[in-house]
Amino acid sequence: MSKFKVLFFSLLLGYQLTVHSTDVLGVSVIVSAANEMALVGSTMMALTAGGVYKDLNEASQKMLKGGKRIEPDKTATAVHDNRYLFFKKLEKVLGRCTENTLN
Repeated sequence: MSKFKVLFFSLLLGYQLTVHSTDVLGVSVIVSAANEMALVGSTMMALTAGGVYKDLNEASQKMLKGGKRIEPDKTATAVHDNRYLFFKKLEKVLGRCTENTLN
């Protein structure tokens, strides 16, 4: 499962959703202090596309200041990782079952 190094969420998403996201992805999340994250994100993408920044990681480091860092709960992350592996196995088995019934 690919994971991002750092994710930025607006405070509008709500604290509980952000904590849950850190646990599911197993990464630190910075809840930005900015009010208009949609505008900030659009500006970051535009400046990156225009060559001002080499990537979104650099743009976020330069443009976003402050915020609250939330660390994942390693135990919860392990539970989510195990559930994901189970789901992938289940998907393979059920995929074979539906292929046999459709043909």
